[in-house]
Amino acid sequence: MATAAHSILAPAVQTADCINAPTPANDTAPCWTTDRRARAILATVAAHPPHGEWHRPRFGNTVDEYWTYVGYRFDCLTAIRDAYGQKALEHYHATGNFAVFGAYCDAPNVNDAIEAAREAGREG
Repeated sequence: MATAAHSILAPAVQTADCINAPTPANDTAPCWTTDRRARAILATVAAHPPHGEWHRPRFGNTVDEYWTYVGYRFDCLTAIRDAYGQKALEHYHATGNFAVFGAYCDAPNVNDAIEAAREAGREG
């Protein structure tokens, strides 16, 4: 199922908007959340939030515990974010300019973007 979700998003690899600007300003750099597909998915989470689950992976004697959303919309948002990150990394390797990749690293992760969309839905 995850493969099908990612295959829909294949065009994101060729059209990552944040890479088109050669030197974006740090406070106005396009983010993966500005992608039209990401905005459309995030608009649905206020009314119908995705399911989530706790993860407890073990590494030797250590147990890491964290909450994350799961499901098709989460997989799609992850694929969009990963496509932006890949293009930003390729841009950095090609030009040596870290600004675009740095902006990507500072962008919210998928869980944070979903939480922000849910909060915006509660306020509006």
